[in-house]
Amino acid sequence: MQAFIFHGYGGNPQGNWFRWLKDELGKNGIKTYAPAFPTPGEYAPINWLKVLEKFPPIDEETILIGHSLGGSFLLSVLEKQKARAAFIVAAPFGLLHKDIDSHIANFTNKAFD
Repeated sequence: MQAFIFHGYGGNPQGNWFRWLKDELGKNGIKTYAPAFPTPGEYAPINWLKVLEKFPPIDEETILIGHSLGGSFLLSVLEKQKARAAFIVAAPFGLLHKDIDSHIANFTNKAFD
């Protein structure tokens, strides 16, 4: 079993509670990856999906955890691949503040399958 932790807007794999969670999952034998997605400037799901190509494939035994924009991105991943479980923490969806929408609307302002 493996897990992925997806950071959010302007974030990184060492921020928030990500390192703690990665360590805790590791104590339980779960190999955990926390990719560094391109931020700022490259806010597009396709760019973030390219980052995932460098990691082991996500499969039906994978746990996905997404924080903030990482939670919105997680839904794009689930459109392509089933996972064992998905946890979305404080993720934006729909229309947001006009100053933010222009950067992340392609993550948040769409219908998911």
